Amino acid sequence: MLEGNPGRLEPVPFPMITALTAILLAAPAASIQWTASLDEAQERARSEKRVLFVAVHLPGEAANERMAKDVYTDRAITALSRETVNVLAMAMDRYQENGTRIDLGGLTEEDLRRLDIDLRARVLKPDADGYVVAPQHVFLAPDGKVLLSVPYELTRAELEWCFIEAIRAVNPDAKLHPSSDVHPPKRLIRSGVIEGSDESIGATAATLEEVRALIRELAKGRAPDRFEKMMRILTADEEEARDFITKQLRGGGRRGDENKAGMIHNIQRRSPPSWWEVVVEFADHTSPKVREEVAACLEVLAAPDSLRTIKKVLSKEKDPRLTGMWLRAQASAGAGETKIAKITLREAGHAHDPQRRANAVLALGYLAPSEEIRAQLRESLADPKEPQTVRMAAICAMALTRDESYREVLEPVAEGEDDLAQAATAALQTFTAGDLTSLGPFVKQACGDEVDRERIFGKSKASR
Repeated sequence: MLEGNPGRLEPVPFPMITALTAILLAAPAASIQWTASLDEAQERARSEKRVLFVAVHLPGEAANERMAKDVYTDRAITALSRETVNVLAMAMDRYQENGTRIDLGGLTEEDLRRLDIDLRARVLKPDADGYVVAPQHVFLAPDGKVLLSVPYELTRAELEWCFIEAIRAVNPDAKLHPSSDVHPPKRLIRSGVIEGSDESIGATAATLEEVRALIRELAKGRAPDRFEKMMRILTADEEEARDFITKQLRGGGRRGDENKAGMIHNIQRRSPPSWWEVVVEFADHTSPKVREEVAACLEVLAAPDSLRTIKKVLSKEKDPRLTGMWLRAQASAGAGETKIAKITLREAGHAHDPQRRANAVLALGYLAPSEEIRAQLRESLADPKEPQTVRMAAICAMALTRDESYREVLEPVAEGEDDLAQAATAALQTFTAGDLTSLGPFVKQACGDEVDRERIFGKSKASR
């Protein structure tokens, strides 16, 4: 299974890329064209000075199949994929059992078997049991070094951002025209790949058969590994898993609210976006602790279908501490929505409560970039009259965008000796590493809540 090949990549010039708009007008929607062998793909990438794109697919698993059906067939993605060399890693046993929605374009089972073995040995990093995260996407330079990678499911807007970022790293003069809603993924890794799995999610989601077996075992009563079984169920993108956990959440008991909050937090850590359907039921719960976990969970899951509920709850929320959290959830779920951008910009510039304003400023980092957002973030940081929390939130939002044009305003701040300097230093690190873990303490300090969002900002030391 592939060894990672990390390292800083210097841009390598290659022939001018045809404008994306011209490509879209010239041909109907198509499929990604896959290369039959890794050796052939690496030689093409090297000789043609192109990006090598690696897609890791697990046939039959819901998140993977959503990407195969809705993302890999998108016209913007297929157009960009014509400017890269593309290979597919796919577990053969799952392919033979489930088939796949991906148009294989003539790849044989022998091709797929060899690709999977070679990619695991030379690009990916399996865990001790040989598992790799799927879906997963890796972009390599012509010389084989990893430019960037993203574990787990991506939206079309996020994958488009990755393609454009990688192509421009190799060819800064590429004439590309991003869609209006393009934005970076939250779980971005620069110059490397995820090692097998992480403690939150695991390499693979539980299958429907596994979920049913776990539910049967849990129905028998208490078991020493009950918690582990519950956590495994949370990884499944299956209706039966969601229904089972929903029933658990509806239960009461002496410590009902505390247990609900804990379970919702674990959904945030382990579950795919479809689990928004479970947590929204508790968005107007009487317990502020439960509501804050719901808000943080929906921020992390970033499911567009949750947006309607988030808007409704935000309009009714009376707790000033929680309104800011709901603003962040709204921006994360509605990252490509023009109306959400306008609402968030208004709050970032005019909200009377400093904590609400700081959360709105942070939320700008989730949105598709625009000149208005860039101007507001720069203004929020530069204004000495703003509370430090608002200025720190602007720094964190700049890091969320991974937009290196903010270096010019962050570098002078980082030369200081106060908390803002430390936050600016952490923000600058994200431009190099992609990972947002170093940002976590400053996001909490700026926005005033203590809920960990492990899949975005990592786990705080206090909760390890």
